[in-house]
Amino acid sequence: MAVPSSPASDFCSACGFPLRGPRCEACGVDRSPVLSASRKPPADADWDGSSIDAFRTRDPVRFVAHCASAEAGASLQATTLQEGVGWIVPLGAMTLFVSLDAANERVSIDVPVVRVAERHRVPLLRTALELSSGPEPFRLCMREDLLLLRRVGRVAAFTPEALRQALRESGEAAQRLGETMGAWFDARPPFSEEQRASLTWASAGRARPLKNLTVPPAPARPQSAPSVRAGAPATPVSGARTPLEELAAWAAPPLPRLPESVARPIRDADAIPDILSPSLASAPMPAPSAASSKNGGAPAPKAGILPPAHDAVAASKASGGAAMPGSEGGAAKPAPGSAVTAAPLPGEQAAAAETPAQVSDRRSARTVPFRRASSMAATPLSVRPPALPEVEIEPPSRRSIPSRPESANAAADRFCQLLRDAQVLGAALSFQERPGVMVLLIRCTVFRAIYEHGEAMPDAVAHLYRCTAAATRELIQAEGGARRGNTAGVAEPALLAMERLVAVRGQVPEEKPLHIDPLTTAALAREHLGRYLREIERAPADPMLRHFLAIGALSELLVRTKLPAKTEQRLRDIVAYAQRDGAKPGTIELLMTALSRIVAQ
Repeated sequence: MAVPSSPASDFCSACGFPLRGPRCEACGVDRSPVLSASRKPPADADWDGSSIDAFRTRDPVRFVAHCASAEAGASLQATTLQEGVGWIVPLGAMTLFVSLDAANERVSIDVPVVRVAERHRVPLLRTALELSSGPEPFRLCMREDLLLLRRVGRVAAFTPEALRQALRESGEAAQRLGETMGAWFDARPPFSEEQRASLTWASAGRARPLKNLTVPPAPARPQSAPSVRAGAPATPVSGARTPLEELAAWAAPPLPRLPESVARPIRDADAIPDILSPSLASAPMPAPSAASSKNGGAPAPKAGILPPAHDAVAASKASGGAAMPGSEGGAAKPAPGSAVTAAPLPGEQAAAAETPAQVSDRRSARTVPFRRASSMAATPLSVRPPALPEVEIEPPSRRSIPSRPESANAAADRFCQLLRDAQVLGAALSFQERPGVMVLLIRCTVFRAIYEHGEAMPDAVAHLYRCTAAATRELIQAEGGARRGNTAGVAEPALLAMERLVAVRGQVPEEKPLHIDPLTTAALAREHLGRYLREIERAPADPMLRHFLAIGALSELLVRTKLPAKTEQRLRDIVAYAQRDGAKPGTIELLMTALSRIVAQ
């Protein structure tokens, strides 16, 4: 009498109960079948004789070829590449491009994940950046419109089992990632079924470096005493490694360590990255008491429009000194008997001895270090916006005490904060599919950096200007009909350059001085600001964005034109007030009114 066979072919390794799924129904242990002497190993087992023989004889080409063929279930044809040998491995729904650099004993696994539209490329790159910063042993890269999952390791670090497991995990991770990207960014599969039948090595794309981008070298580490600790012996290339060393070989290479003066503070792994939350990574704002002492003991101005000049006089009287009205604008001067509570620093003795007139002349000097064309001096520009009687801005010349010189660290913090603000606004615009406004945002960032930090950080500003040359062209080129299709490619290098500058805190090698094309006539300046106004009207109704763009428009006007002294000082006061007051409705209205009146002349 024949005994029917059990449908369960495996048994639990813990309790021996028959397994009918991935987990034991009796004890809950995952499937781990018991091997017996009477049971033959499957054909695709990890101890395949060909791969083990190639591994023992240190033949990397045969070793990788046998592992890839065993995982694919068929013999694969090798392709000769410029850097070595390659194989196209069909693995389930994914296709793996495995290459071997025999000279350097390095194996690379590239898995095409999805193809993404150009309008979604910038947000997808930001998502890929976040995914690549995790503990997973893979990195993501873009080749044209193709997103690839890439893993690289040394051949000597893998056994046949480890290499085949890496191939399987790469295909599974790419499949999961493709489903996620398809849902988030409406991405499509990398290849159709017809294309998968006739793939070539060129189907995976070619790695191309970004143009006009140079990675600045890491700052030199401070000199220290030589270490007396003996170094660990080097591991031979062909030596056997432990499982922990095999996992470490798949990890990403460590980042260069910066000195303490440049290195950024350590943050939690669960914290939001700096690229998405600049407010968390920026330096803390100064306390109100420090601001009050800097202003001579006067209280900070109220929110909204600045108070009139007689409020400043009253504030100075309340501080204890008998104020005397000046000859113009109601400027207040402290009485001879009044004492300043804040003692000057040792390095401020010379600055405190200056008269208010000398301070005004020194502050009114142009601070942007770039060469001007000879035509600017011959053709002065007379753009005179009408006076705004409802708002009275306190010019810097009315301050009786000069401000303290800004340290290098404070200048770097302010420069990095400007770039972080631009990155956050750019991320929001990329998700809203506003490429035209994003190019205007990059342009405003560059000219704000030139106007605000051109003297304190000339090399970083020059590096930013040259890396964003495509985005700082004339606005007439951005208003064409094809601007919506090609602006994403212009924004990507600019955002990457900003990210690099923030990472090194603006510490870049010496750059050549800037040479910016000036606006030589009043008609050109009005036409240029008119384009700015039209672009700002197209932008989303975000107060932070409009405040940023309006300040950028006035900054570019101050950088590229030679204005009369009173007009230039008036615009400088408006920009300084807008930076202090923030993105408030009254401040934005003041900026837009100034731009509109200049254009309407």
